[in-house]
Amino acid sequence: MAQNRTVRLIAGALATLLGGLYIANPTFGFFEFIPDALPLVGNLDEAGATALLIWGLAQFRPAAAAAPHVIEQPAETPRLTDEQERG
Repeated sequence: MAQNRTVRLIAGALATLLGGLYIANPTFGFFEFIPDALPLVGNLDEAGATALLIWGLAQFRPAAAAAPHVIEQPAETPRLTDEQERG
């Protein structure tokens, strides 16, 4: 479990670094995967880098924050018998 968490943190750090560098320098010509001059698809590489950056940052959340909607339920809810329902 700890090894899996370590791998996710390393992958998250690399994704954050690569996505952040690409977003910080999108059109200065050092590296551009899809030229921005192409209609409709010119900004897809920036969108992909943004998604990579967000995914990388999400890897640093604690596990409890990743699923706040999960509520632990009791193992078994006691049910009323027919006699108890009739009163």
